[in-house]
Amino acid sequence: MREAIGATWIFVIVIVFIIVFTGYLAFSVNYAKAFTVKDTIIDTLEKFNGPGSENNKYAYSSSGPVLTEIKEKMKNINYNSKGRCSLVAKSLVKSDTYRNEKFKNSVMGVTGDVGYVMDNPFSNRYDTKDSNYCVIRLKQHGHNSYGDDYSSDSTALGLSSYFVATFFSIDIDIINIIGVHFNFFVSGQTKNIAYPNDEFLSVS
Repeated sequence: MREAIGATWIFVIVIVFIIVFTGYLAFSVNYAKAFTVKDTIIDTLEKFNGPGSENNKYAYSSSGPVLTEIKEKMKNINYNSKGRCSLVAKSLVKSDTYRNEKFKNSVMGVTGDVGYVMDNPFSNRYDTKDSNYCVIRLKQHGHNSYGDDYSSDSTALGLSSYFVATFFSIDIDIINIIGVHFNFFVSGQTKNIAYPNDEFLSVS
């Protein structure tokens, strides 16, 4: 009997070790993909001076060559994770870095090569909408040649940067069976871009 109990404990320890090792491996692989895609998106946004625009400046659903190029690069990396951009925006506000009103019409969740711009990412009706990645415009203070704030001079240079978030998860079958799903995001920010090309995003 004692040998049977000892064998059972060894079996349990082996199973736990396999689960932990598999979880760490899955976490590492998915994190690496999300990190690579995040850097790719940042490079592409800087290349095109923003996510682009549609004919309708106030269109809430947008697509274009920038998002299409990012989609093709995501395919090469085999990235298809999803998460909620509303939670990303809320995490920024909790960090006391930005205020709620700065996110009005400035948060875009992208699935594939179609972006959906949220007029209010803090509304509960957006909490169930998942995206492959998020692009959040952060409007910076620009300055004219005299160093004055751009808000006092309509001809002064305006600057924007973009906060980018991509998602990854711990994808283990035994954990998924019991209904526990861990979802995380990695983030980064572009450099300041002068005269950004993002007409369908507007910060009030």
